Amino acid sequence: GISTSQLMENAGLAVAQKVKELLGDTQGKEILGLIGTGNNGGDGLVALRHLHDGGAVVKAYLCSPRSAEDTNLIKVKERQIPVISVEEDKDYSHLKAALGSASVLLDAILGTGRSRPLQGTLKDILQIVRQEKENRPQLFIVALDLPSGLDANSGHLDLFSPGADVTLTLGFPKVGLFIFPGAEKIGRLEVLDIG
Repeated sequence: GISTSQLMENAGLAVAQKVKELLGDTQGKEILGLIGTGNNGGDGLVALRHLHDGGAVVKAYLCSPRSAEDTNLIKVKERQIPVISVEEDKDYSHLKAALGSASVLLDAILGTGRSRPLQGTLKDILQIVRQEKENRPQLFIVALDLPSGLDANSGHLDLFSPGADVTLTLGFPKVGLFIFPGAEKIGRLEVLDIG
């Protein structure tokens, strides 16, 4: 009996609150959200909005196109939150710059629907994130629902998945979060109630 948009609002708010709790304070913290095309990306946009309203310095990087009528994207833009689109960032220089200054990365690219190997743009983006994490281990990666590249059912982990320091899974934990090799890349697991 709860609409998809209300579930998304609940999820994004719960993620923002948990990120604030994990960091102690988000005031002035630079947070980069990697936003996918589906519901996972929608949850990420809601979370970024709430983190912005709580005093964090946030940026959204759209890893794939989202509709111009996307309510959550519109609300992000209304707050003057910088939104970078991968279509305008062919050499990934904007991604690398935003990643380099961020202390927290919110991975909201792929959710439970993914079951094929990463390729093309998504593979490139996650490879860049993985490299940044290797060079700068203090970059705090928070996965929304599950790390991008992890199969929710099998626990299979894509070669290019950067994993996470904390996985904030929504509603209920997914089976794949407990199966190796994926289980060793989820970091600390937190289950968030979304109503």
